[in-house]
Amino acid sequence: MREYERNLIKKHEHTRKDKEDDRTRHVTECNANAEPVFLTYRARPAIDAIVDRVRRTPPASDFTSDDALSHTVWVVSDRADVDALVKLFMDVPCLYVADGHHRTAAAVRHGQKVRAAAKSPSPTRRTSPSWRSSSARPAPDPRLQPGREGPERSRSDAFVSAVRERFDVSPADDARPPRPRTFGMFLGGKWHRLEAKPGTYPSSDPVRGLDVSILQENLLAPVLGIADPRTDKRIDFVGGSVEWASWRSAARGKRGRVLAVSTSLDQLMAVADAGMVMLRSPPGSSRS
Repeated sequence: MREYERNLIKKHEHTRKDKEDDRTRHVTECNANAEPVFLTYRARPAIDAIVDRVRRTPPASDFTSDDALSHTVWVVSDRADVDALVKLFMDVPCLYVADGHHRTAAAVRHGQKVRAAAKSPSPTRRTSPSWRSSSARPAPDPRLQPGREGPERSRSDAFVSAVRERFDVSPADDARPPRPRTFGMFLGGKWHRLEAKPGTYPSSDPVRGLDVSILQENLLAPVLGIADPRTDKRIDFVGGSVEWASWRSAARGKRGRVLAVSTSLDQLMAVADAGMVMLRSPPGSSRS
């Protein structure tokens, strides 16, 4: 994980301390990284050519899990291909964390602790703190899952009126937002479409023009009083791949839900390249 410490694996989000602590405990107790993180990089034709050729061969494993997701695995076993991929990836200037900021931060914290303990006469554990299992995919092929924010709020005329100050609100049959700067809001047992009004966000800012920032600065903070989504207990974190039908069904068990459009990988990398994160911390808050 030295590359992460040297910012060769770039971040675009802050982590929530409670969840980072929880994942660090998990890695420490299990002495293992149980799930790979999703990294991305700007596509390289030479890498794509090798991967595409390998994918035309029979897979080592191909199955559908209980949650109806397909999993297909190929193994790059030819030594020449392995050496070529290693050399080609050495020329990739950086990787980006697309999904797995908390898991990555937890692995780094665990690795730093192990390295520090190894300098003492009696280290408590033996493991390699320098590696973290990852899945790297080229951009712009994959798409990120939409951001999910979950403030709990009872419906009231005052609340809807406050939302209308910054968004055009209309009934919606589908939870999925149709385009950027629109949002799905589940409230009072119904879905609503929110569309950010012009002038409520700076479209030229790589961070504040993102849907998650528009949501934070125009709804979560001013209307719901959620100043820091990393620490506020009224907001949910939904990780992994969630089917739309399952997510819509789960929303009915909450008092309020808001969906945002997917962040594109181009947006993600632009934010990371600028040394910024997708949600700025409020003044006086700490970063991790």
